[in-house]
Amino acid sequence: MKKCIGGITIFIIACNSSEKNLIYEDSTNKFYVKTEESKKGALVDTLYKFYDINKPSEIKETGFYKDGFQNDLWSYNLPKEVKTIKWGYYKDKYLNFETNLFQEVDSIKHGGFFSNFLFNTESGKIVLTVSINGPFKDSLPARNYERITKQEFFEMGATPLSFTTETLTYAAAHIYINQIAVKTSANAIKYIKGCFGFIDKQEFVEISVSSSVENNFYADELFNAVLTHFVINGKHLYNPFKKEDRLCF
Repeated sequence: MKKCIGGITIFIIACNSSEKNLIYEDSTNKFYVKTEESKKGALVDTLYKFYDINKPSEIKETGFYKDGFQNDLWSYNLPKEVKTIKWGYYKDKYLNFETNLFQEVDSIKHGGFFSNFLFNTESGKIVLTVSINGPFKDSLPARNYERITKQEFFEMGATPLSFTTETLTYAAAHIYINQIAVKTSANAIKYIKGCFGFIDKQEFVEISVSSSVENNFYADELFNAVLTHFVINGKHLYNPFKKEDRLCF
């Protein structure tokens, strides 16, 4: 059964030659950002354009924001094609977080400290798991996350094939990004991208996206959308927008 989640009003960032420009950075990409206002009757929408950091005239992504969340249809200019994703705002009433998800969700499951989302895409199934204040919170995760995670895989009959960790640049608090490949008990390979970090040193957040396809465009975009638009009680896990002194383009 497919469920639709709707969008919600726009923050506006102006740009001229005397102002600082925005730079957007997630776990994968770094872009220059330009905004344009458009009027629809009495409403004003703001279109965001993301430009290649090395080729400032080349648009890589474009779409609208509403209330700080990606909204409706976004376009992605890939090397060989243009893909689109329809985004929606989601509020989890069990764990009290807000974020962006693909607008169509195939199933949602909730546990005591986690929510699990299944999406069917043209690149196969993608599973998103969000955990708040899970068992890792009190286990010094920065030191023990890899060891404990590998042990959990072994206990499930899966074999870790690779596990790399890096710290997200410019985050206000440390956010650790993990790239993991595991072989399941059925000899299938799963590719997992995850992160963990704290909001105000109180809410311990874990986010992971898994896919059976390596370098999956949809899995990567979903992970970055959740990472960069994850809010609890009005506080963000990570703000991807930075300012830089440079001329507008």
